[in-house]
Amino acid sequence: MTATQPTLPFVRGSDTSRAAAESMILPAGSQRRRIYLWACTQRQGFTDEQMVDALKLNPSSARPRRGELVEGGLLKDSGKRAATKSGRQAIVWAMR
Repeated sequence: MTATQPTLPFVRGSDTSRAAAESMILPAGSQRRRIYLWACTQRQGFTDEQMVDALKLNPSSARPRRGELVEGGLLKDSGKRAATKSGRQAIVWAMR
């Protein structure tokens, strides 16, 4: 996968074509798909901590799946940072 688009081709400007390509990359029922679908609803972006809390996932499973979405070009580092519960700064992830 490239950093800018899924490896499967899709017709630019067609949301249904892109969705079809993404559906082949994100197998149904996987944590990766669940995270992706949730991420699509997060217009302001999200931290790993927010993702784990919202989806009630184990951080050790969720972070690698989010990383796969980044590697696949579906999510990106927004350049923003947000405080975690501990007060540390965390990357805010966003849709590409």
